[in-house]
Amino acid sequence: MFPEGIWETRDEAYTPLFLSTMRPGQPLKTVFKAYSKARQRAGQPRLRIHDLRHVYATRTAEKGGADIATLAELLGHKNLKDTQRYRHVTHKHNAAIIEKMGQATFFRDYDIEARRKR
Repeated sequence: MFPEGIWETRDEAYTPLFLSTMRPGQPLKTVFKAYSKARQRAGQPRLRIHDLRHVYATRTAEKGGADIATLAELLGHKNLKDTQRYRHVTHKHNAAIIEKMGQATFFRDYDIEARRKR
């Protein structure tokens, strides 16, 4: 996503993260025009930039398995209640976690097939 080593070499106080293509070497002042074009192409004309925080938090929890404390850190929240507003996991996701926990708890060293053969 980002060039290798950018975070180690970038002086945050003086180096912009995004550079303008219209004014080489100058910082990009806004991403709204590019974002507006991208959301039109995606068929999501009403998707706000802020909505992407909700999408990021939900996908990080569901696909990445991040817990609420990790999400809070990634989103820059000090309060877990703030983070809960951004995390929208499905019942299916919660059921999968419960199933995984049950398997790990009750069937960890238990071979069902071996027990049936007895």
